Amino acid sequence: MKHRPFSELTKHWSPERLARNEAKVKEMLAELDREEREQAPGGRTSRGAEKSARRPPELTR
Repeated sequence: MKHRPFSELTKHWSPERLARNEAKVKEMLAELDREEREQAPGGRTSRGAEKSARRPPELTR
């Protein structure tokens, strides 16, 4: 099955529906950011920093 771009899937949606979905996505991303900040011991870190912190020292550059 061929994947279609998101814009093609939503081109017939009303502006209100697009706005509602955009608001939901922003709310979910904000919630994830809050959870990450609460879980991180020294505040928020980037995903790259999190990954490098999990690597054994011999694998870091």
